[in-house]
Amino acid sequence: MKKAQVTVDFLIIFAIALIMFMLLFNMAIDKSRQFSMQSSQLYARQLADKIALEINGVYLAGDGALKSIILPETMHNNIDYSINFYPNNRLVEINYTAYGQRATYSSVLFTTQIHTNLTNFAGAISVINNNGEIIIS
Repeated sequence: MKKAQVTVDFLIIFAIALIMFMLLFNMAIDKSRQFSMQSSQLYARQLADKIALEINGVYLAGDGALKSIILPETMHNNIDYSINFYPNNRLVEINYTAYGQRATYSSVLFTTQIHTNLTNFAGAISVINNNGEIIIS
C-alpha cells in the first residue's frame, strides 16, 4: 500500500510540475513573439525615418541635390514590406505584415512635390531635387 501511495504522490507532483512547465513555456513563447513584433515595428520606423530624412535633406539642399539610398529587399526576419508616398499628406509610409498582423509606420516629409514611378524600392534608389520637385527613381 505504501508503494502505491508513493507512486500516486509522484504522479501528482509530476503532473503539477509538467503543467507549470507548460505555462512557463507558453509565456516565454508569447514574450518572444512580442519582442519580435516590437523589433519589426522599430525596424519599420527606422526605415521610414531614414527615407524621410534623405528626401527632406535633398529637398532642403536645393535644386540639383542628389542622394542615393540603399534599401533592403526585406526587413529583418525576411519580413516583406512596401513603401507608399502620400505627397498631399506629406508622408512616407512603410507597410508590412509580421506574424499575421498588418502594420504601418509613417514619417513626415517637408514637401508635397514628390514624384516616383518605382514599384520596387529594394536596392539603390536615387532622390533628385529638380527645381523644388523631388524625383525618386
